[in-house]
Amino acid sequence: MKHDENEEKLLRSVALQNAQAVFLARERAERELRESNERITNILESITDAFIVLDKEWHFTYVNPQAEQILAPLNKSRANLLGKSYWQEFSDLVGTPVEENYRRAVTEKVKVEFDHFYPPLNSWFQVRANPSQDGLSVYFVDITERKRTEGTTELLAAIVDSSDDAIVSKNLDGMITSWNQAAQRIFGYSAEEAVGRHITLIIPDDRRE
Repeated sequence: MKHDENEEKLLRSVALQNAQAVFLARERAERELRESNERITNILESITDAFIVLDKEWHFTYVNPQAEQILAPLNKSRANLLGKSYWQEFSDLVGTPVEENYRRAVTEKVKVEFDHFYPPLNSWFQVRANPSQDGLSVYFVDITERKRTEGTTELLAAIVDSSDDAIVSKNLDGMITSWNQAAQRIFGYSAEEAVGRHITLIIPDDRRE
């Protein structure tokens, strides 16, 4: 009888130790998972690009502060976007290159990158979308100022090229860096022949003996 009691106590002790071990292991795993999720969240929150995550049904599962800031003029906050359908919240993007590129990324499992002008914000955005098993991660950056600069540069280049006057530019070393069509007509050298050569090609160097 004594032997049975001792064996029962031993079994209870072993079962208790096993239960404690399982509890501690589960607690440790949960703690590590929480810490891992916190690290991932901190990384996502610190990304300088606007960043959103969509699930397979195109519902918002994450919106970082930068994205929330960009979308604030549309009265769209992180709180009222999470769980909502992207195509319902941004129905004006249905049928645009944005939808085309997002769906191609998901269908073909490829990264897509493109520029898009969004009228409601009167802004240009560079968009990068990466597919995953769970849906789509989207990064977007406001490049409106860059687009304006590019447009101004292109306009100035067109004005220079269409001018009836020869317009030539050079760097500090006297090497020709630009050559318009009028310069080609007046001096007889094409842009390919002139650019990269010294300005003495058309302006004599008075220092020469």
